[in-house]
Amino acid sequence: MTLRRERLTLSLQIAAVIGIIYSIHETLRVLCEQNYFTFHLYGIGLETAQHITITTLVYSIVIGGALGIVSMLLPQSVGKTLTLYIEGILVILLLGVCVTIKRYSLDFLPGDLVYFAFSVNQWIKAHLNFLLVTLILFSVLTPFVVRSRDFFLFLSRVFIPISVVLIAGIVVFNFAWKKTLQTNLNKSDAPNVLLLTVDTMRADHLGLYGYKRNTSPTIDQFGKENVTFTSAVCQWPKTSQSFASMLTGTYFYQTGIPINVATRLPAKNLLMSEIFSNAGYKTAAFQSNANLAKYFDFDSGFDTYEELWHKQSGPAREMGWFRSDLVVNRTIDWIKKNRGKRFFVWTHIVDPHAPYTPPAPYNSMFVNDGLGNDYAPVPLGKISEHARLGDHNDPDYYVSQYDGEIRFTDDQIGKLFQALKNFGLDKNTIVIFTSDHGESFGNHDFFFDHGKYPFEDCAHVPLIIRDPKHLSKSAIVQTPVSLIDILPTVLSLANISVTNAPFQGQNLTSGQFQYQFIESGDSEKYQRTVRDKEWKLVFAPDPTDQKALGIGPFALYHFTEDKKEIRNVIDKFPAEANRLKDKLVNWLDEGLKKNRSNDRGAKQFENADIDKTSLEQLKSFGYL
Repeated sequence: MTLRRERLTLSLQIAAVIGIIYSIHETLRVLCEQNYFTFHLYGIGLETAQHITITTLVYSIVIGGALGIVSMLLPQSVGKTLTLYIEGILVILLLGVCVTIKRYSLDFLPGDLVYFAFSVNQWIKAHLNFLLVTLILFSVLTPFVVRSRDFFLFLSRVFIPISVVLIAGIVVFNFAWKKTLQTNLNKSDAPNVLLLTVDTMRADHLGLYGYKRNTSPTIDQFGKENVTFTSAVCQWPKTSQSFASMLTGTYFYQTGIPINVATRLPAKNLLMSEIFSNAGYKTAAFQSNANLAKYFDFDSGFDTYEELWHKQSGPAREMGWFRSDLVVNRTIDWIKKNRGKRFFVWTHIVDPHAPYTPPAPYNSMFVNDGLGNDYAPVPLGKISEHARLGDHNDPDYYVSQYDGEIRFTDDQIGKLFQALKNFGLDKNTIVIFTSDHGESFGNHDFFFDHGKYPFEDCAHVPLIIRDPKHLSKSAIVQTPVSLIDILPTVLSLANISVTNAPFQGQNLTSGQFQYQFIESGDSEKYQRTVRDKEWKLVFAPDPTDQKALGIGPFALYHFTEDKKEIRNVIDKFPAEANRLKDKLVNWLDEGLKKNRSNDRGAKQFENADIDKTSLEQLKSFGYL
């Protein structure tokens, strides 16, 4: 019995020591990686460290206890050395499970077991060096453990006080920094915030922006009653890169996110959700695009982050993603349960994304209605397989289905707005409505996709802001603005200030004229573009892009007159070209001075490291 008790004691000591070592290792890694020692990100890094240390210690000790109980059941004839080897290896590997359980505890359902397993695998890969060093040290020390039972007890006496001081310091400083940030928040007057985004929504396919079809009655009315920006652009016409800029208020080169689709958001970024969380808000997100999966770290700062493509709901599941009705319903359910608290909610709807498959009756609503665009038929080979709708090769049919997706989404948005009103939240909720990018319907021989070029069909996005308290009058704003302006604007409206904020966007309430900068392409030498109220200068250093567009390194488009941007007029208007070149050069020079934390040629994620259902959705979207 004595031997078995010793096994339990040793297991607990081993688990505690390894947990403490890992806590210190991981805390220092996170703090150094995210540059939180500068404290310009307030309590976010400290809160992360606090979670790491406390959670790891708790889970490692629990697992150590469980392994110790198992070892007590082993026959006494089994040697201590073998038992310790087995327990040590299991404890170290299960630390990955500990962290993963914490990260995915809200969504840890039987249907997500594959997701869970892949995440553990990814964690082990990311910390392989630490695991190997720990295993080697453990192997070397095992003989001493066998001869001296007090060895781990000695280590415990050394490390436990250190860990207590570390955790206590983190908790105290985290609390203090949070209080500092929250002094800017008048809780009795603080607004709720709803960030409502629709994937792949062209501004010019909404009635509010002059479209001839009745695709968006709800959005149109919402825009007429609030502040509508008619000349807003995204910073990169692809989901990951666009949202990285929108949520951080910074340009692509500062976010450090790679060019690829389905890619991680570097941890150094300060996200809108993290700011609201640290300001005392309850935060939630409801996602329907796997590019924004937790795996890619877009969930930072959210208390609740639902990846709706993982949920099973019978006929609502189509092509591996979920329709806007489910996304909106989940949002409404959450708001209903949390309406007594100040909240920040991000709802992202993906329906207009190719392939365009609206449910009935929306799939026939605009077919042959006489309002088509008279596109010429296109060879099927020019349409990506993921976007094809059977054997249809008439772009007008594809556009009718795309418009049906918008109308279906618009009806669901109407339900969400009505729910806010029913809950009595419409008078104290800031609503930002926009999209990550648009869609090309054949412009420049590019069909039913986005991201390749910086033209208006993909870069121009809708933007409407409602703030019942500060923006009580409706307005149409024609000043050029960008999605990086959303973060500083909403923080200003919510009366939240961030000292030494890294934002590059501007507060839209200032009304100042802005040049807009757009990046695009799929090669290392990607395109950079500068745009003002009517002119657009494209810098395309890649010879392949130049050949495809029939231009040189620079091209100038008068997009207000040339809607399809097919006439390069750089030779006719040299003064305009030179003016925009100066702006672009200054902007590029600013970017080169930044300390880029991510290689532009970074590899795309490895398929084996992401869960199966997310992979299916990404493939159905044509990302893979």
